[in-house]
Amino acid sequence: MRYAASTEHNTRPGMTPTAIRFQRALDAMNDDAAAVVEVTTANGPLAKAWQAYVLYTNRGASADVNQLMNTAIRESFDGKILRKSPPFDTRSTYSYTSLDQLLLHIHFLHSAPGNLVTTPCWLAPRHPAEMARVYEAYADYSDADFPFRGCDQLSTWPEVATLAAIAQDLGVNTSDNAAAAAQRARLFSAPAAPQKENEISLENWNIRLWKGLDAWAQRDPLNKEMVTAFRAAYHQSQVRLEDHFMDKGFNAEAARSLALQTLQTLTAHHLQRFL
Repeated sequence: MRYAASTEHNTRPGMTPTAIRFQRALDAMNDDAAAVVEVTTANGPLAKAWQAYVLYTNRGASADVNQLMNTAIRESFDGKILRKSPPFDTRSTYSYTSLDQLLLHIHFLHSAPGNLVTTPCWLAPRHPAEMARVYEAYADYSDADFPFRGCDQLSTWPEVATLAAIAQDLGVNTSDNAAAAAQRARLFSAPAAPQKENEISLENWNIRLWKGLDAWAQRDPLNKEMVTAFRAAYHQSQVRLEDHFMDKGFNAEAARSLALQTLQTLTAHHLQRFL
C-alpha cells in the first residue's frame, strides 16, 4: 500500500503498531483509496467514528451514522475516569444532522483517555468552515485529561519543538493546553490576520515577557544561561513562522503578528510567572 511506506505520518511515542497503522491510514485517506478501505474495515471506537464520517460525507445524515458514532462514544468513555468531565455528555444519544457536530465529536473521541491517534491535517483544508468551529469549541476548553488531539504541524518544526521544551523547563505549569493546541492548529490550517487591537495586545505581551525573563536572568548565572537558550530558540522560531505566514500571502506586519500569536500559544501557558 502506497501510504504505508510514507515517513511523514503524525505518529507519537507510545503508539502501538495497530495505532500507527490506523494513523497512517487516516493521514492518507483523503487521496488514497487503499487507506479508506483500511479505515472502513478497522475495528475499535475510532474506526467506527471514521466510518461514520465516510458514510456522512458520501450519503449525508442517516441512522447508520448515528449508530456508529454513539457506539464509538460509549466504547471510548464507558468505565473511564477523568478528573474533569469532557465538554459533552458521553451518556447521551446523539443524532448527527450537521457535519460540524460530527467533526467536533470525532475530535472529542480522539481526546479520549489512552488515545494517541490524532485527527489528520487534511480535515481543515477540506472542511474549513466546519473545522473553524471545532477549533472555537476547543478554545473554550483546556484540560490535561482531555488534550486536543488534532493537526499541530507547527509543533513538529525542530526550532519550535526546542522552544516549547525550553519553555516547559522554565515554567511551573507543564500540563497540556487543549485550547492553545487548537488555536495553533487553526493558525497553521486557516490563519486570519489579527485585528489591530489584537496586534497591539500581542506586541505588549511580547514586551512584558522579555522584561520578565531578562529581570529573572540577572538573578543568577544559570538563569541567564537558560534565558539565552530560550532567546535563541524564540527568535529562530519567530523568523521561520514569519516566513511561513508570508508564504501564505500575508504582509510583513500581519506575518509578525501571526508569528507572535503562535509563539504565545507555545509559551504563555508555561511562562505566566514572568509576565
